[in-house]
Amino acid sequence: MRLSADNLFTGGLVAALVVVLLALPGRPAVGSVPVTELRVEGLTAGGASGSRTFTFSGTFASGRGEPGRFPGSAFLVLNRGSLEAAGREFALEPVYDASRSVWTFRSTNTLRPGQNSFYVEARDGARVLERSRDFTLSGTFSAAAFRVQMVWDRPLADVDLHALSPDGTHAFFGRKKPLGDGRFSLDYDFTGSTPGENGFGPENVTVTPAAPAGEYAFSVQYFQTHDEPGPVKSTVYLFNDRDERVATFEHTFGADETAPGGAIRGSGQSPWVGETARGVWRVPFDPAMVTKR
Repeated sequence: MRLSADNLFTGGLVAALVVVLLALPGRPAVGSVPVTELRVEGLTAGGASGSRTFTFSGTFASGRGEPGRFPGSAFLVLNRGSLEAAGREFALEPVYDASRSVWTFRSTNTLRPGQNSFYVEARDGARVLERSRDFTLSGTFSAAAFRVQMVWDRPLADVDLHALSPDGTHAFFGRKKPLGDGRFSLDYDFTGSTPGENGFGPENVTVTPAAPAGEYAFSVQYFQTHDEPGPVKSTVYLFNDRDERVATFEHTFGADETAPGGAIRGSGQSPWVGETARGVWRVPFDPAMVTKR
C-alpha cells in the first residue's frame, strides 16, 4: 500500500484506505472513585522532557480481585482531547503484588512535541472503577516528519515493527537507531516476556525532517509468544507532521505464523524480514512537504 506525499503531509485520506478519526468524550473528574497512583520515571508532573518516550508505573488503589486475574480492564489514556484520540488509549497488563495485596503496572509510551496530558484508568465495562489524576509533561523535542505506531492485542505476544529507509537501512529491535542518531529510529521493543510490563505495545518508528528523502517501507512480524499459541491482531497507525493520525493498517496473524528465533539474522546488519513479515506499507517522504513552523 502506498501513500502520496500530499495525502501524508496534509492529513488527507487515501482512496485505498478507510480511515475514521473519532473524538472521544471528555475525561470525567476523579470524583469519588479511588485514585490510582501514577509515577513517571525521572520526571515530575508539569515538567519537561527532551525525550520522545516516557516510562510510567503505579499501583491501583483498591486492591480488588484475586492474584490470578485483574478485575476489569486497565488503560493509559494519552492526550484524549486531540482529534486522533481513538489511537491514544493503550491497554495495560497489571500484575498482582502479593506482598502488598495490590495490582501494579509499568509501561513505556510516546510523547508529542508541546503539551501532553495523560492518566491511567481501571474499568469494568463502561464503569470507571478508579483512575489517576492527570499527569502533564511538555515535550521539548522537535516535531517528527511522520511517525508509524504499532499495537497488538495479546499481552504475552512479541510482535515487532520493522522499517526500511530509502537506501535499505533497516530499523528494528536489534538496531533501533541505524543511522546513528534519532533521524530514523525505533523507540522501544516490547517482548511480552515481563509480567506486568505492558505487552500490547506501542512500538514507534519516527522519521524526522532531517532523515533521507524517499520511500520508507514498514512491516510487522509475529516473532514469538510466551503463552499458548493463538491469533494476534496488529494495528499500525500513521501520524503526520502535525501528529494527526491519517491512516490505519491492520493484520491478524494466525497461531502458526510466528517466526522462529533464527528468522532474523545478524547483529546490526540484519536483512529485511521478507517472508516472515506480513504486509508491507510504503510511505514517501519529501522534506519540502513538512509543515513550516
